[in-house]
Amino acid sequence: MKYYTIAYRTRNEFLMYAVNRQKLDKESQLWQSLDEMTSMKILSRIEGDSDCTKNALEGLQKLVKEQIEDHIPPTEEDKPQPKSISAAKITEMLNKLKGPGFTSYWT
Repeated sequence: MKYYTIAYRTRNEFLMYAVNRQKLDKESQLWQSLDEMTSMKILSRIEGDSDCTKNALEGLQKLVKEQIEDHIPPTEEDKPQPKSISAAKITEMLNKLKGPGFTSYWT
């Protein structure tokens, strides 16, 4: 598997977001911050045809499953189970590749 790196500035923004989200919402958990930042800072930059994006999206899908979805704690029976916004967006983007063959975060 090929790994991609993110810039130091993006990494620092991830960390600042996580710290400040925790200050504003004491119930906040790290997986939520990582999920939101992945959607905002990484997925929003991905667009192109299948040749350009499919492998990256599939790799991100695996990472989101392992590092975010698998860490979502179970909730009480009367509360809905939280879902990963990044996982949903990745699935949507991969489905777009099957149809028109082009994907973008914004469409």
